[in-house]
Amino acid sequence: MDSTVLTGFAFALMGSVFMGLYPAPKKLAKQDSVLFTLVMVLAFFLGSLAMAVYNGLLPGLYSKIGSPYFMYSVLIGPIWAGGVYLFIRSVSKIGISKANPWKNFSPLFGIILGFVLLKEHLTVNPFYVVSGGIFVVLSAYVLSKTTGQSDNYKPTDFGGILMAVFAGFLLAVVSILNKLAIPLGVIEQQVVWSASSLVSLVILALVLKKNLLAVSKRDNFLAFFAGVIYLGAAYFLLSSFKFLEVSVAYVIIQANVIWAVGVGVIFFHEIDVKKYKYRIIAGILSGVFGVLLLAFAK
Repeated sequence: MDSTVLTGFAFALMGSVFMGLYPAPKKLAKQDSVLFTLVMVLAFFLGSLAMAVYNGLLPGLYSKIGSPYFMYSVLIGPIWAGGVYLFIRSVSKIGISKANPWKNFSPLFGIILGFVLLKEHLTVNPFYVVSGGIFVVLSAYVLSKTTGQSDNYKPTDFGGILMAVFAGFLLAVVSILNKLAIPLGVIEQQVVWSASSLVSLVILALVLKKNLLAVSKRDNFLAFFAGVIYLGAAYFLLSSFKFLEVSVAYVIIQANVIWAVGVGVIFFHEIDVKKYKYRIIAGILSGVFGVLLLAFAK
């Protein structure tokens, strides 16, 4: 494995850590999920803007307005917002323990789209990529079954399942657009992506008639903090795409469920470790094995 690929793997693994951590503040907040996401994206946008100003990138970004890479970044906003909203809706219909596994087919969608649209099957070993993706999805499925049975009352609703699966598909589409827009620059793409997402979520909140002012300061602070963490997630995600194919980097980042479970165990005590220890171990080993298989893909 050469240094370029190793750098890409390092960025992807760091991205998975931040992706696993950013949902944690939501566990402490009682805020509506759409409004929480809106404030989170506001923090993502302000952080991206501050990074661009600090690095003197805004004049260069202004000159790139209208380029295909700029437009790809703009398109990310409504697609990402749509994916988030559909996942939230699916949770309300069938519960988190059922919605998460269906949404977590996203890595396999990322592999398929990377192969079909970006011709990545020519630059990676498809066997290791597909095998690694399957083990990462299996890890997410197994670990999702450790969060208790509190939402078992949720019915098996085909509409809810369809929403969760389509949410995963839309998030995979976002990863393709992220890759296509890399020539714009990592920080520059963050600025455009976050701005477009913010506008999309404001429109969504207005359409759904959400009260933007009826939120406690504490919940807004938690949402803002989640956005700061997501800023790190986006930075490492995009940085990994500079060195790796989507079909490899995106799947590695989806192993974030391992870190999310770790947070749930250590800080929120939401998982009975004694009861689920073998399931937790199996899920973690599946995720690690999937990532190791992806290492052989290059």
